[in-house]
Amino acid sequence: MKKILVISVLIGASFTMFAQNVANLNLRRVDKKVVPVEVTGAAEREFRDGSITTYFAVPAQYTKEDWLVTSNGAKPGSNPDYYSVSVEKNGDTYYALYDKSGAKLASQVKVKDVPLPDNIVAAIKKTYPGYTIESDKYTRLVSETTRKSYFRVTVKKGNTVKKLFYNTDGSPVK
Repeated sequence: MKKILVISVLIGASFTMFAQNVANLNLRRVDKKVVPVEVTGAAEREFRDGSITTYFAVPAQYTKEDWLVTSNGAKPGSNPDYYSVSVEKNGDTYYALYDKSGAKLASQVKVKDVPLPDNIVAAIKKTYPGYTIESDKYTRLVSETTRKSYFRVTVKKGNTVKKLFYNTDGSPVK
């Protein structure tokens, strides 16, 4: 009986660990000690009035998908060239993406209690019929290089989940 109980606990724990890995596929939490001092210094200067809660290593292959940042010449599996920070400020959660030299490339804020603009909702319904918008899963992203603002929206249909980027005018980002 004890063996069955122990085996059940181990199986349950392995499913829990697998679920956490899937949820955080694109990000890996890292200790501040392993983040380049250029990045930690830039983040601390940028968010003096906020509280940096977490540092992440961001593999180059996910910067386009999550941040609209193209990482030219980066090889999958190489050491991270990008780092992200999570910051709590005035009740909101902010994220910023930095390269390893401390240059901020993009920032995001989780949008709470604010409806997605109607033109973006209409564009999604037209282009992705049958998909539902995960209303609590969109962020407003600002590119530091172009100074443009975008919305990243998560949509779902059955088991299919997509991350979509839209300009503020409702047109998809290409």
